[in-house]
Amino acid sequence: MKDRTHELKAGKEAEEEDDVAVNVEKDRFMDEFFVQVEEIRGLIEELLEKVEEVKRQHGAILAAPNPDETTKSELEKLMTDIKTFANKVRSKLKGIEQSIEHEEVLNRSSADLRIRKTQHSTLSRKFVEVMSEYNATQSDYRERCKGRIQRQLEITGRNTTNEELESMLESGNPAIFTSGIIMDSNINQQAMNEIETRHTEIIKLENSIRELHDMFMDMAMLVESQVGRYTVLQTRMKNHNQTLLNTRNEDYTHTLLNTRNEDYTHTLLNTHNEDYTQTLLNTHNEDYTQTLLNTHNEDYTQTLLNTHNEDYTHTLLNTHNEDYTHTLLNTHNEDYTQTLLNTHNEDYTQTLLNTHNED
Repeated sequence: MKDRTHELKAGKEAEEEDDVAVNVEKDRFMDEFFVQVEEIRGLIEELLEKVEEVKRQHGAILAAPNPDETTKSELEKLMTDIKTFANKVRSKLKGIEQSIEHEEVLNRSSADLRIRKTQHSTLSRKFVEVMSEYNATQSDYRERCKGRIQRQLEITGRNTTNEELESMLESGNPAIFTSGIIMDSNINQQAMNEIETRHTEIIKLENSIRELHDMFMDMAMLVESQVGRYTVLQTRMKNHNQTLLNTRNEDYTHTLLNTRNEDYTHTLLNTHNEDYTQTLLNTHNEDYTQTLLNTHNEDYTQTLLNTHNEDYTHTLLNTHNEDYTHTLLNTHNEDYTQTLLNTHNEDYTQTLLNTHNED
């Protein structure tokens, strides 16, 4: 019989070499990916710096009745740079998105793919946050320019409502502002000069907003599809959390529970809102209960104890979570102890015995 040991060893060595080559290729690909991530992150940081500079330029222009051409040119350059940087970031994020979608179509799933999806999601959210800030800055500047126009019209003796002023701005005709005004004084002439300046600024702003609108909406929709409606809501509306809780809306509660988002859970816990706690208890949602238990938040535990809700007690008992049991024992709450006794739950009794807690 022919000895084929040498051939088998050679075949195995060839396979090992192929595996090494594949791993090296994957490592090189991920290294290149992280270089791209850092490049995008750097562009987003530069975008944020330029948005802050735009705010400063807005303040300088509004402080002067007739701002100098240098300041206005600097603002225009900043706006052009922001548009260029934003399009560059969008293009790079789109490239990563298409690469991820291609691998998903091929039904590939790996740790590297999950890392890329997480990085893409994080960068996309940050990009939308910066562009949202820029959009808010532009909108605020437009309102302040409009306010200046309205005041200057009043100086010339022409009072306008907000609706009338918007209609005049939408016409795009500068002559509409001078209609019926008699230029019989230096004050009127100065007022009209400022009106013309502010109107020109508003036209530039509106053009800039229009140019970026489609790109912004495209990226905002992408982020919303990635992280879900209520996670986006949390990111954009942190100050509104208490208002949402005060609605005591059970449908909304169920939606929140289904997100199983730990960051949002912590936000809810920090509100210490007893009415909302009762709404949560009424859902009897075991997955959410487990999330609450994992937070080990003593203040929230005390709120739960104060509800004296037997159904929820049963849910807690069924989790068999020793860390949480210790927290309950440390509260030394007699009313709750009585509720526990009434459950007659042997598994929980054993858990209590294991804690060796004399109280």
